[in-house]
Amino acid sequence: MGQDKVTFKDLTVNTQIAKMQMQAQYADVLSQFVTELKSDPSIVSVTIDKVENNTSNAQILVSLTATLKHAAFASEGQQTGTSINQSVLGP
Repeated sequence: MGQDKVTFKDLTVNTQIAKMQMQAQYADVLSQFVTELKSDPSIVSVTIDKVENNTSNAQILVSLTATLKHAAFASEGQQTGTSINQSVLGP
């Protein structure tokens, strides 16, 4: 892990939320990341789900959930081609 950096341990994103688990050596680095995430125009809200202080390796582990603004093009399911748009797209 790079010094003064946030390392993502897990990242899950769908059309409504982004769940992140990250770690850093310093609380201010994580705080700055959360502040910048909250100011992103595509984010509705940010919830801190869990904070762990691992003293054995001097790391702070944070789990959070960011609620995303609804995008007009977002789809809950996988889109498949119909015969109409397949003919436009080609074989």
